[in-house]
This record gives sequence, structure tokens and C-alpha cells, in this order.
Amino acid sequence: MISNNSFSSKGFLFTISVILFASTLVFYVQTYSATNSLNERQIILSEKPVNALVLNDDISFDLIRILGINLDLNNSDSNRVIISGDVNLSSNIPGVLTDYESFLNNDFFPRVGGDQSIDLSNLNDGVGEVFFGNSLEFDYDYSSGIYLYPKDSAVLESLDLNVHSSGSFLDFDWNGSSGSQQVIINYSDDSNSISLVKSVDLNALSSLKILYSDCNAFVYFGEVDASGSDYNSSLSIQPCSSQAISYSINAVYSGQSDFVPVLFNSVFSVRYSKVDVNSFVVLRD
Repeated sequence: MISNNSFSSKGFLFTISVILFASTLVFYVQTYSATNSLNERQIILSEKPVNALVLNDDISFDLIRILGINLDLNNSDSNRVIISGDVNLSSNIPGVLTDYESFLNNDFFPRVGGDQSIDLSNLNDGVGEVFFGNSLEFDYDYSSGIYLYPKDSAVLESLDLNVHSSGSFLDFDWNGSSGSQQVIINYSDDSNSISLVKSVDLNALSSLKILYSDCNAFVYFGEVDASGSDYNSSLSIQPCSSQAISYSINAVYSGQSDFVPVLFNSVFSVRYSKVDVNSFVVLRD
């Protein structure tokens, strides 16, 4: 015969077992939840620098489109620069840059989290600059044209320039210095095609004047005035106000110059939990 005390002992043991099992389950659930939350936070924090890089790439792509330039970074190397684009003195680039900066700072950045800001004032002071390391600079002066010039001892070794315009071409006038450096200029418009191969002195000024029915455009080589200073081994394309010019530049330089990183002269600031960066907008590092 089984006594009531036996049933009571078994019931007590069963209750204790259930309580221990439930406590263990709660402990594991809490531990898993805490670990999962920590992992999620680590993942989010690790993604912040990647997001900053993505934002930089998007901004650099937009600035290239606004300025109407294309940098062939895949085929450029340590001493070669390939640039193409359009120069149009009647375009409203400063106004577009102002609107773009306002959109980023006031509308876009507040939606993506973190603390970001962009300062385009250095591009919106009349000249948009692209730096190729410390050796070369490309300027788009919105009131005069484009300039490519070395900032150190880099010497132009070869230059292949293509220029296209839709203007009413009349003639051209070459006024060149005598030297040993070869430059190739290919000009075309809707009705004409001209190729020039000239040997110039890169320490003196040479010019090609393109005459249209209503204005003149100029291409300068050698000692070119850029940003108020004269630079040798330089190039400038200066269209007239009523004509847009498309161009492509393939320039090779000699010397110990380093043309990376490639940077826009504009400051992109990013602040996250573990990231605090103020740097130029990077096109290539």
C-alpha cells in the first residue's frame, strides 16, 4: 500500500524540477537576448565607416556630374592623367552647387543617421579644384575655362588634346614657341576637322586661337597663368561665352610626382560613435 506521504514527496520533487528548468530556460533566453543585442550593436558600429565611404562615393559622383568632368581613373596611373568633359561659361554651376549643398545638409543627411555635413564653399568660390596628390591640379574657373598645371617639378612629357565645338568655325591662328616638346591637338566641329602636331617650349607660352563668327576661343600651352601665378608644363582651354567646348586630355608627366590621392577641394565631415572624420571628398585614394 502506497502512503499519502510518498505522493507528497514526489509532487514536491516534481515542482522543484519544474522551477529549476524554468529558471534555467529564462537564464538562457536572457543571455541569448543580451548577446544578440551586443552582436547587433557591433554590426551596426562596424557598418558606419562603410556607410561613410558609400556617402563619399555618391557625393564625388554627383560633383563630377555637376562640374561636367570625367576622370578616367582606371587608365590613369602614376604619371598619366586622362580627363574629359565640357566647359560652358554660361552654365550656372555655382547655383547648382549651392542647391546641392543645401539638399545634403538639410534634407538628406538628417535621414541617414549619424552626424554628417558637407562644405562646398571651396568649390563655390568661382573655381572648382581637383587635386592629384601634391603634384598636379585641375581647375575649372567658371568665368574663364579649365586649367591643368603641375604644383611641383613634374614636366609634361606628352599631350594629346581633343577639342570639339558646335560653333560657326571660321579659322584658327597658331602662335607657338619653338621647342622640343610635342603636343597633338585635334579640333572638330559639325563641319570641320583639323589636326595639329607642334613642338613647343614648355617654359614659354604657346596658343591656339579658334575663330568663330561671333567670338574667339583659346587653348594655351606651356607657361600658363593659373590662379594668378605662372606654371610651366601647363594647359588651359578658354571658350568664348557663347560657345560650349567638349574636350579630352591625355597628359603624361615625367619626374617623381605622385598623382594620388585624387581629391575634390571640399570637406566632408562624418561623426559616429567611434568615427570622427573631416577630409576632402575622395575620388581615388
